Amino acid sequence: MSTTERIHVTRSRANPGGGNVQRDDAIPFRSRKPAWLKVPPPGGPVYREIKQMIDGESLNTVCEEANCPNIGECWERG
Repeated sequence: MSTTERIHVTRSRANPGGGNVQRDDAIPFRSRKPAWLKVPPPGGPVYREIKQMIDGESLNTVCEEANCPNIGECWERG
């Protein structure tokens, strides 16, 4: 096993007591995400201009309907 392997421990027939499957080299299953993975919330000037234009015309976009996490980056490019 590599040092970045994650272990998720649950109770099951194969492991009725749960737990006791700890490894010293494993990362906890619900560890925090690295800072580089987090995307800042949208809100630049170009984004706000496009958002106002779309809202003003009562339009819907695929990006908004899908709650795309990259909407700020795309709309900021214009």
